[in-house]
Amino acid sequence: MTLYVISDGMFRFWYTFVSKNISLIEAGYAAIVVDQVKQGLSHFLGPSFEQLSQEYLWNHMMDKDIVPEYFRRLGYWWGNDKKKRESVEMDIVGISVDNFAFSGLCKWKNEPISKSVLETLVYRSSLFAYPKKYYYFFSKVGFTDECKKLAHQLKITIRMI
Repeated sequence: MTLYVISDGMFRFWYTFVSKNISLIEAGYAAIVVDQVKQGLSHFLGPSFEQLSQEYLWNHMMDKDIVPEYFRRLGYWWGNDKKKRESVEMDIVGISVDNFAFSGLCKWKNEPISKSVLETLVYRSSLFAYPKKYYYFFSKVGFTDECKKLAHQLKITIRMI
């Protein structure tokens, strides 16, 4: 199955909010459209945040504190979990030159990343059979104490970047 998305932010904004509300805007009811934009903006910004997070890793590939191994591929992944028989997605999946895996989730929400999100990331990364894995979180707000505790137990470094 192929998934197509509009990558240009301006066009995505236009087709998400403006094009379907042209009649309202032309009739002078732009305030209604502004309210719709405010309600949907967080959801709209999610994919852009994912893209920025991937670009951050590409831009810091030479910084061994952030990217310990060079990767040869890095991007978004969408596929099937054969164990649970469901479709899953990961915001960041990469493969290093030495076949190590990079896995990450990006959350553009007004709440810290919870322990369950970390558990989800660790589980989903198990769908890939690589000898060593690096985990990344990108969060608008941060992490809960329970998430930090579990990360420490699993020896996963989490930090605000």
